[in-house]
Amino acid sequence: FTHSAAISACEAGGRWEVALDMLSRIARPDSFAFSAVLSACGKAGEWQLALGLLGEMQRRQIPPDTVCCSAAISACEPEGRWELALAILAMMASPNTISFSAAISACREHGRWQLALLLLSRMAAQRAVPDDISYNACIGVCAKSQQWQQALSLLERMQLQLLRASCVSCTGAMAACAHGCQWQLSRLLLAKMRELEIEAAAL
Repeated sequence: FTHSAAISACEAGGRWEVALDMLSRIARPDSFAFSAVLSACGKAGEWQLALGLLGEMQRRQIPPDTVCCSAAISACEPEGRWELALAILAMMASPNTISFSAAISACREHGRWQLALLLLSRMAAQRAVPDDISYNACIGVCAKSQQWQQALSLLERMQLQLLRASCVSCTGAMAACAHGCQWQLSRLLLAKMRELEIEAAAL
C-alpha cells in the first residue's frame, strides 16, 4: 500500500487536508502523489493550494502532467478564476478535452461567454475533441450571461456533431432563453425534451 495509493484514497473521499498532510510526509514525492493531491484540491475548489502544488512540482523539477494541470484548472472553477485557468492551460503542452472543459467552466462565474466560445473553437487545433461536457459547460456560461442565441446555436452544433443533448444541455439553453425573456423558445425546448424523453431539471 504505497503513499500514492493512500493519497488517492483521500482524494476519492474528498479529504484534501489529509492528502496534503500525507504529501508533506513523503521525502521524494512523485508525479502520481502530486496529481492525487491536486485532484483532491481541484474537487474542493482549493485553487490557491493547487497553484502552490504546481509551483512545488516545478521547484522539485517534476514536470506537471496533463492530469495535474487539469486538476489545478478545475480548482479555479468555483470562484471563477478564469485568468489563472487560462494561464495554466497555456503552459500545457497537450491540453485535453478535460482541461479545456474545466477552463470553459471557469469562465461562467464572471460571464466571460466570448472567451468560453473561443476556447471551444480552439479545441480542434489542439486535437482535443469537444464532448457533451465541453458543450454543456459553454452553454452554462452563455446562460449565465443571458446569451440565448449562442446557447441555442451550441445546442444545434451538438446535434450536428452527433452528440446527444442531455438534461444539462437543454435546461442550460432553456435558462438562457428565460433570462432573455424568450419564453416561447423555452416552451419549445421543453416540448423537445419531452419528445426526446429527457427529464427536465429545475431551472
